[in-house]
Amino acid sequence: TSSISNLAPKLSLALADAGLSCDFARLNQLMRRYVNPLYGLRERSRGYEVSAMKAAMEMLGMSAGPVRPPLRECSDADLADLRTLMQVYREML
Repeated sequence: TSSISNLAPKLSLALADAGLSCDFARLNQLMRRYVNPLYGLRERSRGYEVSAMKAAMEMLGMSAGPVRPPLRECSDADLADLRTLMQVYREML
C-alpha cells in the first residue's frame, strides 16, 4: 500500500517481489511480521489510518506533521505499541 511504501520502502519492494515471484510463503511471512500488526493498530480507532502512520513516520525520523481535525492523535498506550512495532520496521527501511 502507499502507506507501507512511505514508511518502509524496502518492505514495499519485498512484498511486491514476493507477490510477483509467487513466493506466497515469503509474502505471508512479511504480512504476519510487518503489515498485519501495523494494520491491526490502525484499526483500533477511527482515523488511526492517518494518525498512526504520521506517528510512525515521526518515530522513524520522517516529518509527517500533525493530524488535522476532526482526526485525533494516537493514545499514549497505542503510541507505546507503535514504538515497539517500529523497532521491528527499522530492518526494512
